[in-house]
Amino acid sequence: MPSTVTVLACDGSDTHPLTQQSITCPPGFTAGDMMTTLTLPFGSFTPTQPAATISVLTQVSDFADVDHALGVVARGGFRSGSDPLDNPLTDPPIVGPSTTTSVTPQLITITKHDNAPESETATGPNFARLWNVARSSPRARPSRTCASATPCPTPFPTVACRTSPRPAR
Repeated sequence: MPSTVTVLACDGSDTHPLTQQSITCPPGFTAGDMMTTLTLPFGSFTPTQPAATISVLTQVSDFADVDHALGVVARGGFRSGSDPLDNPLTDPPIVGPSTTTSVTPQLITITKHDNAPESETATGPNFARLWNVARSSPRARPSRTCASATPCPTPFPTVACRTSPRPAR
């Protein structure tokens, strides 16, 4: 899905990358915050169609403060208004209401241990080993996922994970 990232000035000079209209920063947003605009692959959309559910996966900066809520605002719209023509003076873009939420970065500790004697093993398919992966956090959230260098995504808090035998590294 095509996207455009805009670093906001929040001084009245910001314009939407698709509509070229002036935008106002949401409450709590400041200069330097970012807006990501997603262009959906629909040629048209009618009121009788079911709602389109969009899932977006993002990353939080390594510089985000732990336990400090970060505001997230989502808003849908139609850049061509109610007709397919690009005529914003007679048919302005349609913009829906904003939905606001927040995410709070948390510090977690992940530990990984193998079950090999003395943590050493020979390599090869005859020397399969299991890894125990554990996560600790002040507030456990079972919906998080862990990925390991040994390909085995592990949902938390269940830390047991099995794959076909692989040599230890």
